[in-house]
Amino acid sequence: KWKQLRYIAYKGLSLKEEQERLARELLSAGHFEYYGELKLLTAGDETVYSRLKQELSQGSNWQQQGVYLRLLEEENDLDALMEYVRENPRSVERYASKLADRFKDEVAEAYRTFIRSAASAASNRKQYKDVCAVLTRFKKIAGSDVQQELASELKSQYNRKPAFVEELDNVM
Repeated sequence: KWKQLRYIAYKGLSLKEEQERLARELLSAGHFEYYGELKLLTAGDETVYSRLKQELSQGSNWQQQGVYLRLLEEENDLDALMEYVRENPRSVERYASKLADRFKDEVAEAYRTFIRSAASAASNRKQYKDVCAVLTRFKKIAGSDVQQELASELKSQYNRKPAFVEELDNVM
């Protein structure tokens, strides 16, 4: 809180360098609203986004990861978002609608990876239904034929789980 107040004081005193340094620090701490301020402070510098992206992508805490993802969304950096989805297939559902036009095959493959992982971890009917719900959303990206093929693969792989097979029958 005191850093935010100090930022306001720097802004009132027109101390641009201190303001920029503190805005970066607050942004790294999870306060995304300072990105707009930082963009205004560094209006002529085109490298600000790429430097921030580099710093935040290497961040180790969840706050920096959250700011990194919001930064990618704000700047509509589809290449970097797709790279993130490749590394974190669980995030495919969140970004599939943005990425599907440009990276259809890769998004479909990330979905397959995510669905297979979720299916292997599922152990009760609720989780089976969740996997089937993801399969239903997968259909919008990959198409009905590919969805049916994956559902059939899961049915044969998990044929000893009758509740799962029953839920997969509902999808098919």
